[in-house]
Amino acid sequence: MSDRWKSLHDVAQHERAGPRQLWRQRPWLAVALTSAFLALLFALIGLGARLAGERADGWLATSLRVEEQASAFARSTDQDGCIREALRRSEGCGRLGVGCMTAANVFAVRCLDEAPATEGLCSELPLRTQVFETVRWRDAWCGSRSRKGEAGCEAIAASLQHHCQGE
Repeated sequence: MSDRWKSLHDVAQHERAGPRQLWRQRPWLAVALTSAFLALLFALIGLGARLAGERADGWLATSLRVEEQASAFARSTDQDGCIREALRRSEGCGRLGVGCMTAANVFAVRCLDEAPATEGLCSELPLRTQVFETVRWRDAWCGSRSRKGEAGCEAIAASLQHHCQGE
């Protein structure tokens, strides 16, 4: 084979080379690409942590404000009133309204803990460990309030179960 054909053959082999062969032939490229990827990854993690840190103060302030509202509300109602108000607060949350649902849940938990007991509120609730019964109960409970399938209602029902089972 002539030198010219040999060099063309080498080029063709090089073009068909897999990633491992290329990394062996050009280790600087592997180092550069890996370093760039890691730098980008660490920058994104740092940005996410910074944004979460900036918002944490707002989340904490909102949580404290909702707990104060729940405590004040609990002084003027019973546990059934707490559930009705928590459901009202969760009405406009939607599936992706995590902050809204969390605030409604915080309200429900604090209010249930501080309000006078409502007779029969905790009767007929399945244990949380009874998964299928819990799903059926939550579905029926929210359905009886015209909120069947709504995440906000299901979250309030879960809070009620936690409260009634002393968790």
